Amino acid sequence: MATQQVTEPAWWIQAYAWVETYKRQLLYGLAGLAVLGLAVSYYIWSRGQRELEAARALSEAAAPALTGQTEAVRSAALLEVAQRFAGTRASGQALLLAANALLQEGDAANAQRRFEQFLRDYRNSPLLNQAVFGLATALEVQSKTNEAMERYESLAERRLDSDPTVFLARLRLGRLCEARGELERARRYYEEVARATPMTILGGEARLALQTLLDAHPELTTRETRTGAAPDVPGANPTVTLPASLPGTPAPATNRATP
Repeated sequence: MATQQVTEPAWWIQAYAWVETYKRQLLYGLAGLAVLGLAVSYYIWSRGQRELEAARALSEAAAPALTGQTEAVRSAALLEVAQRFAGTRASGQALLLAANALLQEGDAANAQRRFEQFLRDYRNSPLLNQAVFGLATALEVQSKTNEAMERYESLAERRLDSDPTVFLARLRLGRLCEARGELERARRYYEEVARATPMTILGGEARLALQTLLDAHPELTTRETRTGAAPDVPGANPTVTLPASLPGTPAPATNRATP
């Protein structure tokens, strides 16, 4: 018991002596922590304010599109937002909108560069598919068909039934394949889009393209009926065989005489 009565006061005395010795350093340390806390709080607050300012600037630059005005959204205003508020969420959106605006303005080469910049700087963006599609469109406009098809195919192979960009890419691939004489691939892309989006404008466009193709090339229907299958196409389901004509579309005419 005597030992405890001596040890506890001794410990507190040593602690007190240590505090007295390093009192100035402790005060500086506490003051530094307080300043650091204030700095972190200010950074978080200012970042939030910057995000708000960026969002406000983006809304103003994209006002014609948001309010349904006939005036086209200008790429220069959107690029200014992207550069001025670099690092914010609105900056990436502004850059993507600017690339689309450049396409509308007829500057496909510059649009291509901006889409590529977005893909480099915002790899984890939820708008990545839209950027890939935009890049493919810019390449297609410049007659860089092979490069455009590679980008479209990278989207068409993704099994994302909730993303209309994937089906837009398949429809574009169908048209490009048809233009190149790859009729079987074109048919399969059209069928894939028509089957997956039956009650949409996109599905209607795919059905119309498919029916036009079958009317011009009835041998495609005959060949599928004879083989019961179609060649594998990226982004399509090779195990599904569709009827000669889709629901809601007339069957293609044939030259076969009626018995």
